[in-house]
Amino acid sequence: MRIGVQVRISVESGSLGCGSVDRWWLVSRDNPENGLVAQWSRFLDALETACVTCGGQGDVTSRSWRAWYERAEELARVAEAARRAAGLRPGGGGNGFRAAAPTDTAVGAPSIVAAVERAMNEHDAAQPAGSRQVPCHDCGGTGRALSPVGVRLAEILAHHGFVRVEEPERGFPNTRGFPNTKG
Repeated sequence: MRIGVQVRISVESGSLGCGSVDRWWLVSRDNPENGLVAQWSRFLDALETACVTCGGQGDVTSRSWRAWYERAEELARVAEAARRAAGLRPGGGGNGFRAAAPTDTAVGAPSIVAAVERAMNEHDAAQPAGSRQVPCHDCGGTGRALSPVGVRLAEILAHHGFVRVEEPERGFPNTRGFPNTKG
């Protein structure tokens, strides 16, 4: 089985009046004599890079879940501080802490520790209803963004009218009009 890539190159020449000429090549990847695929691959790879916001994954944690996780971490830090202040040490208890003295159990812990643990349980029960992962707003969910070379090429093409630059969408900040780029 041969794997190939079709490359279409359109050439328009208004001064010659010949309209457009389309040429099609079937370039085989398994043909070592044909370096066209490698050249185009290197060129196209230089135009894009992994999105820095999502790390190339294409999705990020939603705002509601991110806020929920931040609050959970904050409550965990408060709970740890309250347990230490109450004389509980990290150890073999069911909750990860053991009593400093045999009479100081999690049930008999001070009210501040119990209040923080109640808040943690309530927070766990109040998880956001939406999806945890949403498409990245910077790359539109592709995981790819234009590299500085790609941005420059797009600017040159836009300057000469080959690419239409639209105003950045509300969800695509700092893109200088080009989706998938950071300004």
